[in-house]
Amino acid sequence: NHWNPITPGYWNSYNSGLFVTVPIASDADLRGGNVFLIVSNDPDEILWDTLATDARVITQADQSAGTYTFDVSKADFESADAYGEGEELMIAAILTDNKGNSTIGAKSSTTIKIDKTLPVIAYYSIDSVASTGGTFSHKYWNSTNTGFDVIVKVAGIDASVNGGSIIVLAGIGSVDSLADYKQIGDPVAIESANNSAIGDSIKVSLTAAQFEGQSGYDQGRIVNFKAQVVDAAGNKVFTNIGSTK
Repeated sequence: NHWNPITPGYWNSYNSGLFVTVPIASDADLRGGNVFLIVSNDPDEILWDTLATDARVITQADQSAGTYTFDVSKADFESADAYGEGEELMIAAILTDNKGNSTIGAKSSTTIKIDKTLPVIAYYSIDSVASTGGTFSHKYWNSTNTGFDVIVKVAGIDASVNGGSIIVLAGIGSVDSLADYKQIGDPVAIESANNSAIGDSIKVSLTAAQFEGQSGYDQGRIVNFKAQVVDAAGNKVFTNIGSTK
C-alpha cells in the first residue's frame, strides 16, 4: 500500500483526530467515577499534560464492554503543551472512582510521533526514462520493447522518507501540464539503501503490459512522467514533471 493517511505511530499533515481506547475495570467503585486522558513527551514519564478532550463519566455499559474509546479532535491533540513537530508522545489515562480516589493507568503501548513536514520536492526528480528489452531507441517505445524503467534521482537527504515509498504517474498528451496523470506500475520502497546519499537513485520498473495498459495509450502519443513521494509518517508530495518524454 503506497499511501494511507492513517499511519500507525504517527501524526501527519492529513490527520484530523485520534482514537484512544482505555481499559475500564469492573470494580463497583469505578461506576460513576470518571476517566480522562493525559499526554507526555517526558522520557522519565514524570511530566504529563491533560488533553482538552472531555472526561468520561464511567458507566455500567463501559464496564461491561471493558473499554471506552475517546475520540480526540485535532484541536484538542495539537493544543497539548507536549505537542510539537518531531516530538514522540505517550498517552495514558487517569481514572477516578466514585469516592475520589485516582490512579494513572498504564501508558499506551503505541507512541505517537509528530511529523507534519512534507518531503522536499527539490530532493527528488525524474532523472531518466527509458524502454528496456528489444531494440532500444531513445525517447521511443516500440514493438520489440519488453519493459520500461523510470529513474528518480535523490538530490538531498531526508531520513524521514526512509520507510516510505514512491510511485510513478504517467500522463498522455502533447502538453505535459494538461495531461491526466495516473499511477503506473507498483510502489517501490524508499529505504537507506536507495536514499542515504546525494546521487542515489530509485528505480521503478514497468512491464510492457503496464506501459501499454495506460488509458489513452496509442500509436504516436506522448507519455509524460512524474512521481509521488510518501514519507514514513504518510506525508506526500509530487515531483516536478520529468523533462524526458
